Amino acid sequence: LRALFTIRRGDKVLVVTNPPLLPFLVRIACWLHGAKFVLLVHDVYPDVFVPLGILKSTHPLYKLMSWVNGKLYASSDHVITLGRDMAGLVQDKSQGRASISIIPNWGDVDVIEPTDKASNALLQRLGLEDKFIVHYSGNHGRTHDLLTLIEAAQLLRGQDEIHFLFIGEGSGKAEAVSRAEALGLKNVTFETFVDRSELNTSLNASDLSVVAFKHGMAGISVPSRLYNLMAAGKPILAVVDYDSEVAAVIREANLGVAVPPESPELLTEQILALRNDVERRAQMAENSRNQAVSEYSYAAIKQQYRQLFDAL
Repeated sequence: LRALFTIRRGDKVLVVTNPPLLPFLVRIACWLHGAKFVLLVHDVYPDVFVPLGILKSTHPLYKLMSWVNGKLYASSDHVITLGRDMAGLVQDKSQGRASISIIPNWGDVDVIEPTDKASNALLQRLGLEDKFIVHYSGNHGRTHDLLTLIEAAQLLRGQDEIHFLFIGEGSGKAEAVSRAEALGLKNVTFETFVDRSELNTSLNASDLSVVAFKHGMAGISVPSRLYNLMAAGKPILAVVDYDSEVAAVIREANLGVAVPPESPELLTEQILALRNDVERRAQMAENSRNQAVSEYSYAAIKQQYRQLFDAL
């Protein structure tokens, strides 16, 4: 209702895909008032429901929702996706009729920067300053492959110097905590979200920083946390599909390694290999920070948005 009264002819309206009904309502308001409608895709619906086991891609409801969202993409004056994998999926749904730009999320490079792990206050509080930290930070959602990390911790339980640190909350956390407790893992610690003023300290409590998605998430979502991990200058350990945007960013700039979801043995091998190769980790860390500053800073991404809206 507010959109109906505030949007005017000639306006350029940016709307996100969450909650899922929002863009459809704003699309109607833009059509009624002759305003430009720009859709920023954070998650692709209904595809996100498939890896969660809520819907099957053969279900009539999935097909209907997919067709409706395809019409929304095609009717938009412009669509912004967060990665190349997402752009391909959106274009398929629109049957090639969507006008798409790829503009990723950004890292807070002016606030988050590399600091010395040896003096990290969080690790000192937890008594983990002498450990090799495999660090997962952010939303513990149902789309994230946390159980593979727990299984890797189980395989590495004899390696006393390696510790898994989880920081955050989400709908998938309880299952991960329960599994770790059932296995009796002493090399896993769970912490809640930290205050934003402590985010730099939290992100730097790491030797390897993890991004983890379940199978089938390529193109559906791109984790914004990746760019802050890069800003902190961390090697990235990604549990993701090979054709995902995250895997592509890592390969192109040599920021870390990517392993397929549900592959704890392979994940364990990569953790051990990186722990034993200090020079390789240092180069990945340097590449992460440099890439964040040059390609994924707020200043760089803001300019891409300005150019897009100026061109409309």
